[in-house]
Amino acid sequence: MLTILIASLLGGCGYNEEIRETEIKGKLVVPKAAATRNVKATTDPLDLSTVPLQDPRLLGPIYIGAYAAIDENSRPYPIPFQGPVIDGEEGDTFPYGGTGVGRFDFACYKFLACKVTTGRFADYADMMDYFTNVLQNPIKDNQGEILNSEVEFEQQCLDYYYEVASDNMAFIGPSDFKEEGDNYVAEFELFHTTFVPGMAVWGFMDAPQISADKLDLNGTFSTCSASGGRTVYKYDQTYDEGGAYTDILNRPTQYIDADDWVSSGTIVGDDPSTEITLNLDIPIISEQ
Repeated sequence: MLTILIASLLGGCGYNEEIRETEIKGKLVVPKAAATRNVKATTDPLDLSTVPLQDPRLLGPIYIGAYAAIDENSRPYPIPFQGPVIDGEEGDTFPYGGTGVGRFDFACYKFLACKVTTGRFADYADMMDYFTNVLQNPIKDNQGEILNSEVEFEQQCLDYYYEVASDNMAFIGPSDFKEEGDNYVAEFELFHTTFVPGMAVWGFMDAPQISADKLDLNGTFSTCSASGGRTVYKYDQTYDEGGAYTDILNRPTQYIDADDWVSSGTIVGDDPSTEITLNLDIPIISEQ
């Protein structure tokens, strides 16, 4: 009896569970044109003229998913195949897995909810410069006053997150991208992704809103819910930190707007360990 039990246990250790989950590594290539936007030319409120500006901080969060196949015909741009539209509700794309290059993070002031992407800002001064000089929508503190001091900014964050140093602030630090010729390049990895030979990897970038006459909206994103995330109760103030919607990879067409960029998709071969290249190469010129 003991011999049978030992043999059974040993046999169980050799069972192939045929788990198809794996990690897929890739290189994301983003043209510098995706980081070029028309921004307000002057600080004169009556002057609504714009000038083009290239700045990698203008690259919004990039969502990347693995899908069964790419649909080239349903929209003016490629999208993952999705289920039927029922009662006006977009069909699900049923992604095998997903990841991103940059994510929303709360940068200590309610003004910055849904406006800050990780991997874009080197430090507090860099973020203040972006909102003041690029978006012309300077950061305001929780009393509605324009923030002028990076020291004050840091102290607010240290107090808010109960930290003693800024090393753990995810919204500041090294850039996600390296400059290579006419492109910005980043690495990504799809963790614990169901692997099916011949499946496709596809993604899109949510570009920040930029307007010459509605400056208060500058820096906001369509993929972030202002009422999402954690609700904060601080003395006499109540507000939400904001957070990405949960179905972005399932129903991406609900969130793709003008000035966003979409990838044409790339096919994963028979070997999931082979690094793929994903080109974010299709601009959305107008709302589709």
